[in-house]
Amino acid sequence: MFTPGYWIDHYGNIHNIKEISDDYLKNIINFLKRELESEEYNLIETIAIRNKIDELEEEAINRGII
Repeated sequence: MFTPGYWIDHYGNIHNIKEISDDYLKNIINFLKRELESEEYNLIETIAIRNKIDELEEEAINRGII
C-alpha cells in the first residue's frame, strides 16, 4: 500500500498510480481519508497513510480531477 508510485490493493494487486482510472484514484483517496478518521493508528502508520494520501492527491491534481 505504501510503495511510492504504486497502490497495492487489499487483494495484493499492484497498480501504477499513473495508470489507474480517475474514479479509482478518487476512491482510494477517499478510502484512506476515511480510514484515518475511523481507526486509531500509531504515529508511523499515520505518517505513512498521510504521505500516501499526499502522493495520490498530487497525482489527482496533476490530472485535474481535484
